[in-house]
Amino acid sequence: MLAGTLLAPLAVTGALAETAEPPPQEPAAQAEEFSALVFSATAGFRHGSIEEGVAAIEQLGADNGFSVD
Repeated sequence: MLAGTLLAPLAVTGALAETAEPPPQEPAAQAEEFSALVFSATAGFRHGSIEEGVAAIEQLGADNGFSVD
């Protein structure tokens, strides 16, 4: 009996998902600027991958149009 109860809401959700329109997208020219702050200070042990991680985030910023400080 429980399986029938769970299937009905799923079927309704699926039908609504097919007919719903996606929300309008904001034009790129009007998008808010985004900036990321990377803080990597440590109080002792400093992991060897921190510099590579910071470089990866900086590359993501360059590739996707946001600044990284």
